[in-house]
Amino acid sequence: MQENNYFLIIEQGEPYEKGTEIALQTGESLLGRPWKTHQPDIPFTSLYISKKHLSFSFNKNQCIVEDLSSKHGTQLNGVDLTPLQP
Repeated sequence: MQENNYFLIIEQGEPYEKGTEIALQTGESLLGRPWKTHQPDIPFTSLYISKKHLSFSFNKNQCIVEDLSSKHGTQLNGVDLTPLQP
């Protein structure tokens, strides 16, 4: 398995503290809130995080982030992401 050096650095969102670093795994990862039938790869408890908020995937050496039509939106490096567009 190829090792990557991609990290998610949390600015805000319970239960994480600001500055928390989460290593992203190769393949696709879902960020969101847990619910009855699913546990996201990166779980949040904040109500500002949708159940299926965003996904991370990798294509060669590129990390692709996609907002999954989350209610409150997603920012990446201070820029609002357009829903459903990698």
